[in-house]
Amino acid sequence: MPRVGLIHSNDEFSELLARSATERSEYTVDNYSVVRPPRRRAIGVLLNHFEPLTERYDLLQVDELLLNGPMGVTLARLLDIPIVAYFRGWADHTNTHGSLDRWTALRRRFQTRLLLRSVDQVVCISAATHDELAVWFDLPDPIVVHRPVDVDYYAGGTDPFESNTTRLLTVTNLGYEAKFEGVKVILEALKNVFPDHPDLEYLIAGGGEYEEALRSYVDNYEFGDRVEVLGFRSDVDNVLAGADVFVYVSFLDGYPTAVLEAQAAGLPVVAGDSVGVPEVVGDAGLVVDPSADGIATGLKAVFDEKSRRSELATASDQKMEIFNETVTDAFINVWDSVLGQ
Repeated sequence: MPRVGLIHSNDEFSELLARSATERSEYTVDNYSVVRPPRRRAIGVLLNHFEPLTERYDLLQVDELLLNGPMGVTLARLLDIPIVAYFRGWADHTNTHGSLDRWTALRRRFQTRLLLRSVDQVVCISAATHDELAVWFDLPDPIVVHRPVDVDYYAGGTDPFESNTTRLLTVTNLGYEAKFEGVKVILEALKNVFPDHPDLEYLIAGGGEYEEALRSYVDNYEFGDRVEVLGFRSDVDNVLAGADVFVYVSFLDGYPTAVLEAQAAGLPVVAGDSVGVPEVVGDAGLVVDPSADGIATGLKAVFDEKSRRSELATASDQKMEIFNETVTDAFINVWDSVLGQ
């Protein structure tokens, strides 16, 4: 049976993929994302590869080319096996978010270009990620494959809130200005929604360097008493269980998994049409212009038409019932292609 080693940075993604691929195919898939510290991952791969009682690795996969990339490429060449590079986004490789100093950004771009020469297959999480990366790098025969999410976890939360209000929710990463700006667009849109829906409350979950700026913004916001900044939450499943509608605007994401998590929880989704957001929403949500007017129009449609809200919730459920299986099969097809199966 062919054997694959996942040298990933994202634990949830790699654990789900390893388990699902092992169940759905003849592949044996080992997950090294949980090995700490990360430098021990290389030792683990070598020990397992040369273990007399086990099959040797046929292929390695890394989910970025910054930390795990050099390790994975070195191991692949040492063991004379192919390697797949999976890009979960582009900003950390291209400095689109502007958070890196000049020399760090240059070093990362140089490292990425260099390692791509030794990669056998590039896989991107979304078409938007591919398009952004292609501006900077020569991508060998790229393929788009989405990533799995823990559907059971996000669908199994318990409502932690006590009020009987209608709750609109955003879960985001406030470590990025482009996501903070997205929340501000939603708040501007709600100025046209709050007056007609007196029972509506807006919750914002997520931490990061822009959290305090958001709190200050809400303190001076016209409807600040109907907005709650939750900060970082480790119980996202519970927060989702307490929400009625999910809204998301971001000007950075290649494929925002927060939207998938909301759909796994069976929430109707309203999202702004920018970068990779519409690709993750798919047909199981309402995609509108990423402006205050566009978001307001979408939210009014959901709150004013109960049947529309129910339809979108059903679409989320139906999408996520088969989502992980479809994604896993796509990865298996990639591995088959690389190995000539």
